[in-house]
Amino acid sequence: MDCEEAVIPKGLIRTVILGLLLPPIFILELGYFSTSFILVATAFLLTSNRPYWIYITAKTLFRDIRLIDYVSRILFTIRGFKQLNATVPKIFNKLVQRHPQKIIFHTEDGQWTYQQLFDYSNKIGHMLKDFGIKKGDAVGMMFGDGGGVRHPAFWLGSSYLGAPAVLIPPNLKSIPLVHTIKAANVTCLVYTHHLLDVIKEIRDDPAMKHVKLLQYNINVNVPMLKNAECVVSKLEIMPTTPLTNEMNESSGSDHFLYIYTSGTTGLPKAAIITHMRYLMISTTAHKLLNMNENDVLYNPLPLHHTSGSCIGVGQGLVFGTSVVIRNKFSVSHFWTDCIKYKCTVALYIGEICRFLLNAAEKSGKIDYVGQHRVRAMVGNGLRSTLWKPFKQTFNIPHIYEFYASTEGNAALVNLTSKEGAIGFIPRFLSSVWPIKVIKCDKLTGEPIRDHNGYCIECKPCEAGLLIGKIVHNNNINTFNGYLDKESTRKKVLHNVLESGDAYFNTGDILVVDDFGYFYFKDRTGDTFRWRGENVSTTEVENVIQKVIGLDVIIYGVSIPNVEGKAGMAAIANIDGKLDLNNLLKDLKKILPRYAIPIFIRIVPNVSTTVTFKLIKTNMQKEAFDINHIKDTVFFLDDGSSTYVPLTPDLYSDVISGKIRF
Repeated sequence: MDCEEAVIPKGLIRTVILGLLLPPIFILELGYFSTSFILVATAFLLTSNRPYWIYITAKTLFRDIRLIDYVSRILFTIRGFKQLNATVPKIFNKLVQRHPQKIIFHTEDGQWTYQQLFDYSNKIGHMLKDFGIKKGDAVGMMFGDGGGVRHPAFWLGSSYLGAPAVLIPPNLKSIPLVHTIKAANVTCLVYTHHLLDVIKEIRDDPAMKHVKLLQYNINVNVPMLKNAECVVSKLEIMPTTPLTNEMNESSGSDHFLYIYTSGTTGLPKAAIITHMRYLMISTTAHKLLNMNENDVLYNPLPLHHTSGSCIGVGQGLVFGTSVVIRNKFSVSHFWTDCIKYKCTVALYIGEICRFLLNAAEKSGKIDYVGQHRVRAMVGNGLRSTLWKPFKQTFNIPHIYEFYASTEGNAALVNLTSKEGAIGFIPRFLSSVWPIKVIKCDKLTGEPIRDHNGYCIECKPCEAGLLIGKIVHNNNINTFNGYLDKESTRKKVLHNVLESGDAYFNTGDILVVDDFGYFYFKDRTGDTFRWRGENVSTTEVENVIQKVIGLDVIIYGVSIPNVEGKAGMAAIANIDGKLDLNNLLKDLKKILPRYAIPIFIRIVPNVSTTVTFKLIKTNMQKEAFDINHIKDTVFFLDDGSSTYVPLTPDLYSDVISGKIRF
């Protein structure tokens, strides 16, 4: 969706103003001074840029009032949590007392009531306490398929002790997995039997020397890793009595979760989610969707991500809303699940919407449309071209697209279902709203400053860097950062618009139109998003260089009508001896599937000098277009699971959408 400029109908404002102000002069037969005042007011409103602002205000007034009301309700709720020094366990315990037998989670394994989750999480807390876990220790949690309700149960159990839960993506292995464990200084690691081989591979790494292993065999009898403790047998003998004393020692500012994110550059980092931040994220979604305890939310998103864990699960832990947890997104089960559990709200990412729409178009059957009760969906990444078809095909009254990051303080939401927009802010409040778009270098992404050293705000329809003002002791505008202090420091800009201020650098390029709507354009950093996951180019480059010993550049490239960017590697293979399929075998052992490059370009050399950024940018623009690239390009064929030359026919199939991603 292109940036929308305000085109004022010729003479409209002039006619309206004259029509409102001049008639009183004749009808009321006003005196000299009154008439003079009206004439001056009329001239004032018709000069300068005031007709523009009058038109903008008239077009957006009711929209902006709705946003202000929405933000006010969020602030009111958050203020209440802060006054109570609330934590997630404290709020959850109150819900248990209010309706112990109400279902909090529907899973593929069955239903869980509030009382059942409370008892189970207390057992977990006692077990972790027996293993020596105390306040401040980081408890790594890595659950494969079937994790389901065990995710929030372990979050609660560890938080009773004041020990933050480290949500480790279950698709990690080898070097990247060891990095995540080290980055959070994990004290003990709870893993399910699905990941036995993955943990076995890294257990002898020096970084694992002091990490206690807790193996959870879910309904199966499999061998225990050497020196690992059995979770199942230990839980059987644990009491369900609340850990009240330990829980009361925690405060809203304490760490609740660590969620991994690549940010926009570098290796994955553990973002800090305090209790108050978790409550704020959950509240934001709850108020946005006007949810209550009678709603049922469908959550098909991974629980190691912010949307699945905070927005999805949070509705159950914080607000008493029943939540359906799907271990893994399924096209065939999405709508049948929504019908079965009578869901009223659902979460999405762009890929989910595309998969559902493609399936409906392919089968030609949408019998379930009249049966589901979904009144609203919330998420991000829905392409503007799919917005209207998706909404109409599945009869979804409201779609709320939002923009946010796990660690960031710059959040936007599209309350009006304007296609392609990720949110808006009132234009008349733009000067005081804590979110800005500033000019930046197109190549480096670095902010451009004026002769006084301050950043320059972009004009409407001018692409720039999105930043959020950091206001300490403010739960919405604060920036908790990462566990790594240096990574935190790099994300903060100082002396931006005035001396002494500080802003969070999102690393994202956005554009805002005349009406205050924001549109996502690109990322300035060296990460990209694919298959709903953030890919760290630094991490992939390091792995490939270690495997083959050759220089490599990793970057994301766009594929028509596909969300995110596919990974592409430019490898300097001077002697021509590189075996790509051996490389692929090695990458599968180390990297998750989404991080393995889809395209490989063989180049004479890779510059690591100051021109590196320029070369990488140019390669990204050239992408995999073999009509303009002289180098040989290979494509990862999913069917044969091999890299094959990208021929003109294959290129055409990729561009046309014949090959699905």
